[in-house]
Amino acid sequence: MSRSPNLTVDIVALGGGGDGIAETGQGRIFVPGSVPGDRLVISAHREKGGALRGDIVERLEDGADRAIPICRHFGTCGGCAVQHVAPDAYRDWKRGLVRQALARRGFDGGIVGDLAPGLPGRRRRARFFVRMTAGGVALGFREARSHRIVTLAECPVLAPEIAALLPSLSGLCESVFASGDRAELAATLTDAGLDMTVFAGREPGLEDREALAGFSEAHDLARISWGLFGVAATAEPVVRRRAATVMFGGVALEPPPDAFLQATVEGESALRERIGEALADAGRVADLYAGCGAFALPLAAAGRHVLAIDAAGDHVDALDAAARANGLGPMVNAATRDLHHRPLELDELKGLDAVVLDPPRAGAARQAALLAESDVAVIAYASCDPRTFARDARLLCDGGYRLDAVTPIDQFLFTPHVELVGIFSRS
Repeated sequence: MSRSPNLTVDIVALGGGGDGIAETGQGRIFVPGSVPGDRLVISAHREKGGALRGDIVERLEDGADRAIPICRHFGTCGGCAVQHVAPDAYRDWKRGLVRQALARRGFDGGIVGDLAPGLPGRRRRARFFVRMTAGGVALGFREARSHRIVTLAECPVLAPEIAALLPSLSGLCESVFASGDRAELAATLTDAGLDMTVFAGREPGLEDREALAGFSEAHDLARISWGLFGVAATAEPVVRRRAATVMFGGVALEPPPDAFLQATVEGESALRERIGEALADAGRVADLYAGCGAFALPLAAAGRHVLAIDAAGDHVDALDAAARANGLGPMVNAATRDLHHRPLELDELKGLDAVVLDPPRAGAARQAALLAESDVAVIAYASCDPRTFARDARLLCDGGYRLDAVTPIDQFLFTPHVELVGIFSRS
């Protein structure tokens, strides 16, 4: 990786990944840790993919939108990209990511509403990387564009219950793993306390189980499970002191180990509120990519008949069990199905008043194309990627739908990721 002589540059914009952009004679250079208005001395290099990236050597002048990061690890840890951006500029940038994605597909960016804000200390899910070395335990998040692990002393973004566990997790790893081992620890804050899943390259032995049992007792964890790298089967609970319950709009559910949940309770509530408003007149609803039922179960509790579908069988089983336990069995039909390969066909969409979509980052292009030919009156589309949402929105609108509203939601604070919910109706 060759570097050019130092350059003096002016930062003119904030890019989609959170890096400042400098326009130079060598081309566009992306500078992490910079904001528009900065004048910097940088050392530039070309990355493997061809992009020019600059490292700050000296800050000659700070832009008006620069802020003081709230975490000591910012700039090294790859978990956050934009802690250095002032709040108003940060909110405009995040909303702008959604506006730009829609504009590229021919939509008026003005349809995008205000950003539902995120707050520090609210992330209820985290996955920590672990590497055991002769010098001790490396436990934390990875550096940006690197496999190196930043050992965390703090993380202001995480729920305090998860962050407070960090020092003790190192001691647990020392008692369970040997030098050279790698592992991952997934922690989720549930309504019943912390739920943790260990991922490793081997099955747990008796001593491992005893160590995990002692750890869960000492730190009042609800459940600890163990899974294997690269194995699709569900991780198995090793310790279950109580049900690791979460509440979905008043409906209690025990998710499987390391289940998909929305990143924050507030973000989930914002999505659920807007979906509920859009489906106020719907009687029969399909919740596609339903997960554990964050939307399906409250919709059923509100009197809707819900067909809930997801590819993860353990999530569907948990959803079905919760429906039955809460007296919603007659209102919920839960099914396991890979919607990427087997989307609902037109004959299956007949009779539905509304569809909820919450696909992974790749979106739901095949399902959107079929919905575009359907008579479904309302579609509520929750997305974690504005670009694939905009692609699918174009398919729907070319088929006769109208995009009525888009609300961006900041569940992933200080990162380039932004959630949103879009509401479509037949025009």
